[in-house]
Amino acid sequence: MTEKIQFIIDSIRLKCKDLHSQLQLERSKQLELKTELDALTLENSQLKEKNSEYMQTNNKLVTELEATIKQGIEMKQSVEINRDAEIDELVREIEYCITQLKK
Repeated sequence: MTEKIQFIIDSIRLKCKDLHSQLQLERSKQLELKTELDALTLENSQLKEKNSEYMQTNNKLVTELEATIKQGIEMKQSVEINRDAEIDELVREIEYCITQLKK
């Protein structure tokens, strides 16, 4: 019976050692995964920051573009108004000249 008990005890010890080594392996894997997760979380945070900066820059550029387009439209309208005024003035001068020639 003693040999049998000793065999069982040895068997249990081997199983304990095996389980202990498996536990150590799993802890090691868990630590590696945690390190990787922390690195990825940091990278994600940095990428979100960069994305936010890019969005702000994009919004600024869109606003500037809209202002430039609006300014171009206003300038075009101003030029058209000036042309119309110049044409009206030329027409009046021509009419005046014709009137002077008729006298």
